[in-house]
Amino acid sequence: VTLLVLPAQAWLCLVLVGVLGWGGQRLRGREALAQMYAVMVLLAAATYVSLGPFAALSADPAFTEDEAGRILAGFAIACSVMVVSQVLRAGEQIEATSVAAAERDSLQRILAATTGVAIIEAGQDGRISMFNVGAERLLGYDAADVVGTPLADLLPPASQSALARRLSVPADWLAIAGALAPPDRVGTEVELVGADGTLRTHAMTLARVTDERGDPRGFLSTSEDVTDQVASRQALEDLVQRLREVDEIKDSFVATVSHELRTPLTSILGYVELLEDSAFGALGESQRRAVGKISDNSDRLLQLIEDLLSLSQVRVDSVYGKGGDTVVDLRDVVLGARAALSPKACRPGLAIAVDVGLVPALVMGNPARLKQAVLNLLTNGVKFTPGPGDGDVGICLRREGPEHVISVADSGIGIPASEQEHLFTRFFRGAESDGRAIQGSGLGLSLVREIVEGHLGTVHVQSSPGHGSRFEVRLPVLSSVDDQELVERGAAGTVGTVG
Repeated sequence: VTLLVLPAQAWLCLVLVGVLGWGGQRLRGREALAQMYAVMVLLAAATYVSLGPFAALSADPAFTEDEAGRILAGFAIACSVMVVSQVLRAGEQIEATSVAAAERDSLQRILAATTGVAIIEAGQDGRISMFNVGAERLLGYDAADVVGTPLADLLPPASQSALARRLSVPADWLAIAGALAPPDRVGTEVELVGADGTLRTHAMTLARVTDERGDPRGFLSTSEDVTDQVASRQALEDLVQRLREVDEIKDSFVATVSHELRTPLTSILGYVELLEDSAFGALGESQRRAVGKISDNSDRLLQLIEDLLSLSQVRVDSVYGKGGDTVVDLRDVVLGARAALSPKACRPGLAIAVDVGLVPALVMGNPARLKQAVLNLLTNGVKFTPGPGDGDVGICLRREGPEHVISVADSGIGIPASEQEHLFTRFFRGAESDGRAIQGSGLGLSLVREIVEGHLGTVHVQSSPGHGSRFEVRLPVLSSVDDQELVERGAAGTVGTVG
């Protein structure tokens, strides 16, 4: 109405509105409100004394005095609403600016304090936009020199190509960055070139940076220098490889020497048997005792040679997967081991109980090796059980869930807890074995472990001094076919047996 009726003075109203709007934006809240109140008071006073843009309304016959007052009040209310809203909005902007400044200062302090981590930000075009103190220290560059340069300059072409091949992407930094961004690529090893031209290996984690609308803005990488750790790891792997080669050479040497020793020893045992049979004439009592000692010690030496050869061959079979593709009934294994037990080991009066059940216990493996493992456990139990009538040995075969269990228990001298963790170590002999002069090479139980673990099984011992020992071998049940089919296989003769 003012613009229509009093166009000249209406411009003064617009100027007042502009001044009040500027004050709401630029002045503090109280100052802007005070400015508004002052302008409204001056405008009302001027109108009261017939001055100002609204003074002529009272004299205009088109407006009554009340209407002129309402127009002035409406103008004042409109200006108040505008100023208050501007003050509130300005306050929000100031608060947001303060929060942003505080966050920026905190981030700057964190970046300045993070000297052990290289933090580098690059835009969507691949150019560096932020290079923290840690990146300067680890790579040797000055931030002012690298900001604005392509991040790909930190990756030599050979390293970039190798990394692209590992990630199966083109040898382009943006493609590489996109492949490194997923969470499963945390700590990817990347070779970066330092200011002195040396390559340093960094464990890098890359994350995408987006704006408030979720649009990609670039990438942020954090990385640590792991060059020394990688070198140590490589040296350790090389050492392990060399030790493995030395171990293989040692096993080959032991096997070769054992083969060479077995041939003359077999000949010696042959002549000893001829002497015992009086093939070269009758022996006196003292001569027969001497020949008996030669025979016993030759048997011990031959058993040691056989154990060494078996241990070497078992390790070779385990590495190359030989001989483990036969369906074996563990009942035949246990009964075969009992039948193969040396008569010399079975002292008169020593009870040996065997329980194999009536249901086939089928596994996949090497029947000869499994028989050898059970025989070693059985021989061990007999060896460490007291004399006639004082103890017994039992071997039991049963099934527990997904495993077949072969248990060999004796009532012998037992094993101290301090020695049990070393039982399956090669050449280990307990204090009781040495104290009682019990013969043995210390290879039997280590051979058992090699064989059982080669069949994906486990072997455990429970023992206490004076209360005997119990060894349990657990082997996985053959589950590729059902029990009825396995029984039919056994009946058809396709199950491996042990004589």
